[in-house]
Amino acid sequence: MRTGKKECLKSSASLGRVLIVSKDHLIRDFLGQILKLHGYDCEYLEELPKAIMEQAWKGFDALFIESHSLEHVKRGMRSGISHSSGSPMVVLGDLPPSDINGFFRVLKKPLDYRQMGRLMEECLSLKMHRRASQGN
Repeated sequence: MRTGKKECLKSSASLGRVLIVSKDHLIRDFLGQILKLHGYDCEYLEELPKAIMEQAWKGFDALFIESHSLEHVKRGMRSGISHSSGSPMVVLGDLPPSDINGFFRVLKKPLDYRQMGRLMEECLSLKMHRRASQGN
């Protein structure tokens, strides 16, 4: 379920939108605060919906998930749910090297705001590259 009162204020000066999925409110709050400082708008979910996973991240520039949600995401991708937005998914915790590809990035715990800043710069770069290739 989306936690509306934790939603960051939308701003026309925003660098983009990020969806943070974590059952741990401390992780959601920490990531949200850091992302706001970096200029991003955030929305929060406690867990990814089972049936409409693709719709959950539509319109976001990045998706932050905990490593225990990774199998759910991969299962959805294998069953035909596309990841058409091309937005990176940032996995909180460890990720086997075989899983690191064009979609997945890793933010290791303990969470480090510098590493997160680098990841978000990469997300912004991917977003700009995507827009340029689409002619927007």
